[in-house]
Formats: sequence, C-alpha cells, structure tokens
Amino acid sequence: MLISPSLLFLDGPISGLDSTTAQLIDSTLWELAIGGRTLMMTIHQPSTHLFYMFHKFYCYKKRNRCFLGKGSDVVLLC
Repeated sequence: MLISPSLLFLDGPISGLDSTTAQLIDSTLWELAIGGRTLMMTIHQPSTHLFYMFHKFYCYKKRNRCFLGKGSDVVLLC
C-alpha cells in the first residue's frame, strides 16, 4: 500500500472482524477500486451488502466455474 500498487491480492481481508470494522475495511477497499486499483480477494461468507458490491464475481464448484458476473446478478448458487 505504501508504493500505491495498481493490483492488490487480499486473502480474507475481513475475516474475524466485527461488522463495524469489516464495513470500514469494505469502504476503504471500495474507494481503492474506484480509484483505479484492481483488487482480487477471497471472501468467506460476505454480507449481502458487500456481495452486491462485487463488479466481477467468479464462483467455482468442484474446480469448474459455475458463475461469472456481477455479485448483484447472483440469485442462487447450487
């Protein structure tokens, strides 16, 4: 973050955080993305609000992609 990278890989950036702190991190990451950075991250059990913020969402089931699109377009994944 100190050298202003254009691409960030994040592994569970909100794992284990309380909802208030997770929301603060979400907002910060959103601002980074709007500012032109590419963020790639793993998120375990995101809130609905965070899930709908994803521009591109990839879902894999048994190593096969079963969905590619916006988080807001996902209704049900089986």
